[in-house]
Amino acid sequence: MTVPPVPSNSAVLAIKRKLFGSREHVRPVDTDDKKNVTVHNKNFAEEQSKFLEVVQFLIEKEVDVKAPSLVFIAAGLGYVEVLKYLLDNGADVNTVNEKNQTLVYVAASFGHLNVVEYLFFKGVDVKSPATDGVTPVFEAAARGHLDVVKYLVEKMSEADFQQVAKDGCMVFHYAARGGHLEVVKYLNEKGGSATVANELGETPILLAAEGGHTDVVQYLFEHGGNVNLPANDGKTPVWAAAQNGYLTTMKFLVDKGADVQLVVKPKSKKKEDQTWAGATTILVAAFDGHLDVVEYLANKNVDVNAPADDGWTPVFAAANGGHLKVIEYLVKQKNADVNVTVKSGNYDGAPAGATPVYTASHFGYLDIVKFLVEEGKADVNINKAGRTPLKAAQGHPDLKAYLIQHGAK
Repeated sequence: MTVPPVPSNSAVLAIKRKLFGSREHVRPVDTDDKKNVTVHNKNFAEEQSKFLEVVQFLIEKEVDVKAPSLVFIAAGLGYVEVLKYLLDNGADVNTVNEKNQTLVYVAASFGHLNVVEYLFFKGVDVKSPATDGVTPVFEAAARGHLDVVKYLVEKMSEADFQQVAKDGCMVFHYAARGGHLEVVKYLNEKGGSATVANELGETPILLAAEGGHTDVVQYLFEHGGNVNLPANDGKTPVWAAAQNGYLTTMKFLVDKGADVQLVVKPKSKKKEDQTWAGATTILVAAFDGHLDVVEYLANKNVDVNAPADDGWTPVFAAANGGHLKVIEYLVKQKNADVNVTVKSGNYDGAPAGATPVYTASHFGYLDIVKFLVEEGKADVNINKAGRTPLKAAQGHPDLKAYLIQHGAK
């Protein structure tokens, strides 16, 4: 699941820079810090006034304000007075962009409650989905705009609130993935399920763990989240945290009973769900170069030589990803095998029969090859299905010369 982009975002920022320079865009706020709020809101009012002058000038010059770009920019910047002026001069309040996103959608994405309220008053459907099935409340939840989420939920029926986008996710999944604790709490109180999985089998706690949002993970665990429930592709919350290097999140999950010894066992037979079949947490952490996670898992006695179904091991994964420090730790501290060969290859630099030296040679990682050969005593002539490091080093003359000097044929 990915947070869908707002197509008008680049235009909004470009217009803002043109008018106001590099100063961070501001929007009205309401907090207990009255002094800063006054300054903040004054800046917003000044910016809106300048933008309105530009729009008025364009209309005087008979520029067509019915074109959707201006109203989308006004909605994205939160300039409700500009929006009113444009609508009074013929702009369409129900206009949509090429992805069927409405003005409410754009305003919700940027957190402009004032614009959302105004557009609702003007009769715009706040439940209208974009082409991908995402509605304004999804966007607001994904980006953490609690005030907008509350307003929209109040205007929706329970059926609308619990709807599923085309990616199989509900609003709750978007908030959890984004790490927005207050939004997650609110949605849970409103009946959103902390345990329901999306169509990929991903639960909110898995999505939060994937992003390293420990506070959200803790809240979801306290409200029934299962720390060991796998998605369709076999990934669990602790595995997802390991993949992205979130050690703090991992430690919390392990403390609550997550299994760090798990091996990915896809529940689905789909090809896209088989990518990490048989992989351990330490393998995926090694692949992405998360040394602190690798050390933690190794000290939890996760097998540093356990192969995935395709024969990849942590050392091979680290070599493929170019992570020398991880390889040094695995070999020096944990005596990991440097001469493993993969069984099947569907990844760049990792054909069937490839070794760590082979995959490092393919990518030109001379420092890794040197360590594997000199410190790890790796064999530079392992030949499985013709997969020799020397052949892999084509295009890397320095590395090729090094291999020849060390007996490669």
